[in-house]
Amino acid sequence: ILELEMLIQNAPIMREQHRTVTKKLEEVTTRIAAVQARVPLDADAGQFLKEVTKLASEEQFAIKDFTPDKPQEHNGYAELPVTLKGSGSYASICRFLDRLSKLGRLSKVKDLSLSAEGDASEYPMTATLVIYFGLRGKQAVKPPQEERRG
Repeated sequence: ILELEMLIQNAPIMREQHRTVTKKLEEVTTRIAAVQARVPLDADAGQFLKEVTKLASEEQFAIKDFTPDKPQEHNGYAELPVTLKGSGSYASICRFLDRLSKLGRLSKVKDLSLSAEGDASEYPMTATLVIYFGLRGKQAVKPPQEERRG
C-alpha cells in the first residue's frame, strides 16, 4: 500500500516527465527526417555538379575543375569527397560558400585553401567538399541475402 501511495504522489511528476520526453522525441524525429530528406540513396555527383555550377554562375565564381574521389563507406551512410577548384572575388567566394551550405543536398566543406597574389581581384580557391548519400537505418531496405548451398 505504501508503494501505491508513492506512485500516486509521483504521478503528476511522471506525467510531466513523460510530456517532456515525448516532446523531445518528436523534435529529434523531425530533425532526423529533415536530414534524411537531404541525403539521397546514390552519390549522383553529376546532379550535385549541376547544382553547384548553377550556384557558382549566379555568384560569379568560376569553377575550373570538379573531381569526384572514391566513395567511402561508413557505418550507416556513405560519402563522396569532391575536389573543387575555381576562382572569384573574395565576396563571390563567400557568397558561393554560404549558398553551398544551404543547398538541399547535405554536404560540407572539409578543406579550403584560398590564395592571393598582390592586389589581385580574383582569388584561386581549392576546396574538398563531401557529399553524403546512401543513408542506412531502420527504414532502409536491406538487399536480399544470397542463398547458401552446403
